[in-house]
Amino acid sequence: MKIHQTTLEYEKIPPLIGLLDSNVFFWFIVIVTSSFFIWAIAKFWSLHSIPKVLAKEKGFRQGKLVFWLCMLGLIWKPLWILAVMAVVIDWDAFEDWVRSLREPPKTNSKNQPQQPFNPQTEQPVDSTTIEESAS
Repeated sequence: MKIHQTTLEYEKIPPLIGLLDSNVFFWFIVIVTSSFFIWAIAKFWSLHSIPKVLAKEKGFRQGKLVFWLCMLGLIWKPLWILAVMAVVIDWDAFEDWVRSLREPPKTNSKNQPQQPFNPQTEQPVDSTTIEESAS
């Protein structure tokens, strides 16, 4: 065999050709490649299941929502991000915040905000109580 327009000739076949042409090597490559893809899919699945598992462990009311967001997140990634946010958000605090947005602020007859109150005793806090607790 001549290479280009030179007098160099190459008559030998590389010794590796025998190995690359064997059926044993072919099936070895098929098994290794298949194993890698199965491992990668399993890791990808476990990564996508993290929000679903956390919602189930914590007993969230929105567990089914998180499950379906995780499953649909395999197709469209922003849904998986919403599933993560659904697990991370404190829904009780979020509900209180939404309710506070809908309700107007409470005022007394002089159109001034009410005095702060202690949520543990549900009693109004006056200035003498504040001074006593400070000392």
